[in-house]
Amino acid sequence: MEAPNLRRKRNLLNNWVGLVAPTELSSAGIPVQFPSVKVHRFTWGDFATLSYTWGVTNDTTSITLNGVEWPVTLSLEAALRALRDLGCFQDRFRLWVDAICINQEDQDERRFQVPKMRELYDGSWTTITWLGGATEDSHKTLQLLTTLAQYESREESSLLKDKLQEEPDYLGRGKWIALQSFLQRRYWSRLWTIQELALAPLNMLMLTGDGMITWQEVQDGLTSIHVYHWFVKDACLQSDWIAVLRDQGEGDSTDSGLWDTENLHHIDKDIAHIARKESHGEGFLSFAELLYLANAAHASRPLDKVYGLLAIMDPIIAREIIPDYTIEPSELFTRVAKIFITTGNLETICEGNPWSFSGTPSCVPDWLQQSRNRDKHRPPLPYSADANSPPRIFFSDNLYHLSVDAIIVDRVEGLGACLSSDADEVQFEYSAETICYPDVFDSAYGSADATRLALLRALIGDRCGLLGDYPFLDTYRSLDLFKLPISFLTAKAEFQRRGWNEFALQGFRYLQWEHWWEVHGQFWLGKEIGNLYDMFADEIPEDAEERNALEMYRRFRNVISGRRFAPTKGGRFAWVPDNVVGDKSEQVQKDDMFAIVSGCRVPLVIRCNGDGLYQVLGDGYIQGFMEGEALEMVKRKTLDFIQITFHWKTLCLFQTVSQDTLII
Repeated sequence: MEAPNLRRKRNLLNNWVGLVAPTELSSAGIPVQFPSVKVHRFTWGDFATLSYTWGVTNDTTSITLNGVEWPVTLSLEAALRALRDLGCFQDRFRLWVDAICINQEDQDERRFQVPKMRELYDGSWTTITWLGGATEDSHKTLQLLTTLAQYESREESSLLKDKLQEEPDYLGRGKWIALQSFLQRRYWSRLWTIQELALAPLNMLMLTGDGMITWQEVQDGLTSIHVYHWFVKDACLQSDWIAVLRDQGEGDSTDSGLWDTENLHHIDKDIAHIARKESHGEGFLSFAELLYLANAAHASRPLDKVYGLLAIMDPIIAREIIPDYTIEPSELFTRVAKIFITTGNLETICEGNPWSFSGTPSCVPDWLQQSRNRDKHRPPLPYSADANSPPRIFFSDNLYHLSVDAIIVDRVEGLGACLSSDADEVQFEYSAETICYPDVFDSAYGSADATRLALLRALIGDRCGLLGDYPFLDTYRSLDLFKLPISFLTAKAEFQRRGWNEFALQGFRYLQWEHWWEVHGQFWLGKEIGNLYDMFADEIPEDAEERNALEMYRRFRNVISGRRFAPTKGGRFAWVPDNVVGDKSEQVQKDDMFAIVSGCRVPLVIRCNGDGLYQVLGDGYIQGFMEGEALEMVKRKTLDFIQITFHWKTLCLFQTVSQDTLII
C-alpha cells in the first residue's frame, strides 16, 4: 500500500495571516510570525517550536516554570529571556522546547517522542531559531546576509560580483570576517537542527541576541555566495583581515582570506537544499544524502545520527525505525541498512567501506564517520552502470550473509597517489610513495585519439557543467584539460592577461591541480599516449572561453576528491576510493575487482577474502562501464552474472513484533 504523502508546501502561515489584517498582528510591535489570538487554531491557543543548541549540558541554571524551579542549560535560559523581552508569547501562544517538554532521562518517553518530531515541527505555527547571544560584530553579519539576499532577490548578484572584484570592501569593512565567525557557531553543526530547519517556514525568525534575520534571507545570502561570489569571497575576507592588521599596526598579510567552508557548504548545500525540497514537496532524501548529513553534523549520542534525521526520511523507512537507546550503534546501523535494502534500495552498499569505526560489516555504512567526501563523484545527472536493473538480493536464513547478483567487469592494475594524511584542505599534498604503477597497460579504447578522449572523459567523470548536470559533449574536445597550464604561476599571468577573473582568483585551489599532475605525471598509459605528462600542451587556445574551461577544471577537482586514479588490467581508466582513514590493508590494492551490481548505479570496488566472502572497498568509476554497457555484454554473452556474498551480521538481528514494525 502506498504511504500517504506527508509532504506539503509550507504556506500555512501566509494562509492564516490572510484571515486578519496585518496591522492587528503587529499592532504591539510583534512580528507577523507570531499570531493574534483571533487566528489561534486550537481551543487552548497555539504554539511555536524552538530550535537551538543545548550547549554544555552540565552548565545549568534554574528558571521558574509554572511556579516550579526547573533546571535548564545557560543556552536555553538565554533564548527564553530573549523571547520574553521580545514579547512574542502572549494570549495563550505557547512555546514547545525539547529539553522541557520531553523527559530526557526517561528512555521510554524519548523513544515515544522522537518519531513525533516531524509532526511537532511541521505542525507548529512557526519555528523560532536561537543562534546564540550577540557578539561585537554579529550585527555586521546580519547586514551582509540581508544585503546579499536583496541582490539575489533582484537578480543583481552578478552585478555585485563585478563590484566586489573591483572593490572587495564595497559592502563595508569587517562584514566578511563577521560572517565567517557567524558560520562557525555551534548551532549550524548540530544534527538535530537539520530537520528543524528543513521543516521551518521560510519567514522563520532567527535570533542572535536582539538581532533578527529570516531563514529565507540566510538561504538567499549564502546561495548568492556559492553561485556568484565563491572565489571573490576570499578577496573580500583578505581585505577585511588586512584592514584589521593595519589597525593593529602589524602590516599587511597575504596569507589571510582562507575560508573555513565546512559550515558554508553544510548550510547551503545540505540544510537549505533539504528545506527547499520540503517547501516544494519534492522527493525524499536518498540514503547517501542522509548519511552525508549524519557525517557532517554532530550529535551527543551516537544513535542520534539516525534518530535525529527520522523527521526528514521517507515515512516508509522512518516508520520501521523505532528508537531504542539501549542498543549498540553497529546494531542500529546494520538494521537501518537492512530496512533500506529490503525496500529495494541497494545504494546503501555503495556507501560501505572496510574501516568502520563502529564495527559494522564492510557492506553496511558507518554513520559515525565525522567527515566524508561530499557527493562529488556522483553528479546531479546520475550514472546507470546497472542499466537501472532491479536489485536481486538474498539474506541467509541466519542473517549471517547477504548475497547479490553482480558482473565482474575488470580488475585494478595500477593506483594513483593517496592524499597525504598530513594534508589539509589548503595543502592538497599527495603521497608519491603510495603510487603503484601498472606493469602493463594496453588501451581498450583503440587508437591514440580514442584513448586520449576516454582519458579526458574519465578525468571529468564523463559529465559537463559546473555541477556535472549534463552529459559530456564532443564540442568540449577542442578545449580540454590538457591545455590548461599545470603551474599556477604560469597560469595566473595568462588568466590575468585574458581577464579570466574567476580562474585568477583560484589561488591555493589551483595547487591541488598542480600537485596532482606533478605527482602523477610519470604514469605510463601505454604506447598510444605515453606518460600522463605527455598529454599537456600547456597552452590555452586564443579562442577559449573561461566558462567552458572553468567547468572542466571544476569537474576534475570534484572527481579526484577522495579518489585515486586506477588504470585497469583491461586497459580502462578508473577511479577507486582513497580510504585515507583506514590502514594499508584497507586501501584498494592491485587485483581488486570492479563489480556492476543490479540495483547499484555505480560500480562497487570489492575484494575476495580467503573464506570466499567479499569485502566492499567503496564505490568506483570505470570509463566505458557507467551507462549499462556491462548489461549489453551479458546479452552478447561476453560477460555473465555471478552471485557474490558479503558478511552481514549475527543471528537474531531483528525481532518481529508485527507484520509492519521491526524493533530496532
